[in-house]
Amino acid sequence: MSAKQGLMKYNKEAELKLIAEFAHLLEFQVFHGVKADGPDGISLEEERGAGDMINLIEEKINRGHTDENPVLGARSNFNGRVQRGIYTKDETASPTVDQDSLFITCIVNAIKGRFKTTSDVRGAYLNAKMKDRVIMRISGPEVNIFFGLDPSLKEFVTVVRGKKVLYVQLDRALYGCVKSSILWICWYIDNNNISHVKLEVVQDIIGKIEAKFGKMTNKYGGEHGFLGMKISYKDDKVEISMKKHILKAIDMFMEDINREATLPAKAYLFDVREVAKDLKGPIDLKRIIG
Repeated sequence: MSAKQGLMKYNKEAELKLIAEFAHLLEFQVFHGVKADGPDGISLEEERGAGDMINLIEEKINRGHTDENPVLGARSNFNGRVQRGIYTKDETASPTVDQDSLFITCIVNAIKGRFKTTSDVRGAYLNAKMKDRVIMRISGPEVNIFFGLDPSLKEFVTVVRGKKVLYVQLDRALYGCVKSSILWICWYIDNNNISHVKLEVVQDIIGKIEAKFGKMTNKYGGEHGFLGMKISYKDDKVEISMKKHILKAIDMFMEDINREATLPAKAYLFDVREVAKDLKGPIDLKRIIG
């Protein structure tokens, strides 16, 4: 939801999350102020092409959020719409993990009994430097919040139609910029799914990443939240679901679901054939999946 909606719904809790997010941006030196006019100011073309800062409040469903006991997060983004058509697909497209590869890795983790951890690099994209000159516009009540955190930004404020506006140049790859993903992922990844039969190997990999980017959020054990999914390991089995997100989507849809969807799968898809030959010994995954 938008920051405005979040503030109306959660009041002080949402405000504190926004303040923490803004402080995070200043800590990473994501941008520096630029003047809207004068010899050192931005050009008229840059002013017209500036992207707005969009601030969002997120309800952390996978971390136990409920309306009674909210678990919130805040995220600041650049409105990348203004950059559409400027770059080719090759300049902005970034690789990501294939879903089948992730699922097969989880199956191997379960069968082999590997030590597992999911981890998250703090700041992710913000560790990558922005190579192009990108101007962002900050307006609304967020301007005063930034002034409270960094008074030096006041010298860059201008007034447009009676409202305070702050123009900044991005020095880091803020979320929303069309090139942020490739600037970051060309070298690193932020959400990590690490596993090995030896715990010390997992810990060694985590140590090397943390030596570069600082302390990460690491989760060990059988229950993991990863890219919106809940991954649960028990014995030699793994279960992957997005139940909470699906229920939240149904709730937000706000219309009664009164019929079932027809699936292409046959009715016997999940039937177990008791007379089938039991799979024992080493499993050749390449042979199974073709």
